[in-house]
Amino acid sequence: MGKAFNTPIPQKPSSSVFSISKLAYVACFLGGLLLGCQQYNKFTQQQQESLQEVVKPVAQVDAWDTRRYYPEDFEKHFGLRLIHQLEVPDSLKKYVDAHDIRKDPTYSQNIELSEAYARVYGPFLDHVHDDDRRIYVKWAGPEKHFGVFADTYLPPNAFIAEYSGILTNSSFSTDYEWDYYSHDIVDDNGNVLKLGVDSQLVGNIARFVNHDDDPNCGIVYVPWRNRWRLVYVANKAIFPGEELSISYGPNYWESRSEVVKV
Repeated sequence: MGKAFNTPIPQKPSSSVFSISKLAYVACFLGGLLLGCQQYNKFTQQQQESLQEVVKPVAQVDAWDTRRYYPEDFEKHFGLRLIHQLEVPDSLKKYVDAHDIRKDPTYSQNIELSEAYARVYGPFLDHVHDDDRRIYVKWAGPEKHFGVFADTYLPPNAFIAEYSGILTNSSFSTDYEWDYYSHDIVDDNGNVLKLGVDSQLVGNIARFVNHDDDPNCGIVYVPWRNRWRLVYVANKAIFPGEELSISYGPNYWESRSEVVKV
């Protein structure tokens, strides 16, 4: 017979060893479950935040015919390059500079009044406020289109705005041009310049003031730094929500009738 092998008989692990292994397994399982829950909660929170960004309400935008327009809106919505003061092109500057406006009849025949205008309204012309919110542009209806409205009380004689624009040698060439009060400025050839302040493409809020036969604003020619500066002033009390208006004068309507006849 062959020699028998002494094979050890497997022993049943002790209860203490089994308990430790079981506890380690349970601990690992619970740790993994806890970590998984934490990751899931983090993922869920991120998803909720992303969803909130997606469904974030869009800011309310007023319709074009109900919103208010301020100077910073003019170029985008009306194609108007904003300037707050009279702009004299180089082609006319030397002629205008050489002329003394104190010799103009408007000044010489009304010296006291002209000096009063300069004293009261002149300082406003040197200190322009870009954030002026006293007035704004709004749709005024299909007949008048856009107009200027008051957002605060404006007392009589209050400075409204300078009628800014480009000084041009083609007086009354557009619906947005006011006469310039120097009528005897000549060029190098002796030709009298027909000057006007045109704000069709370049100007400010005064450009949008509409005509009325009984206006609540008037235009004042202020002699300031050897320039005639056109200023809109309140000629009566103007209350919040009220539209500003001015009389365009007979020349405006005569020029329009002549265009129609042609």
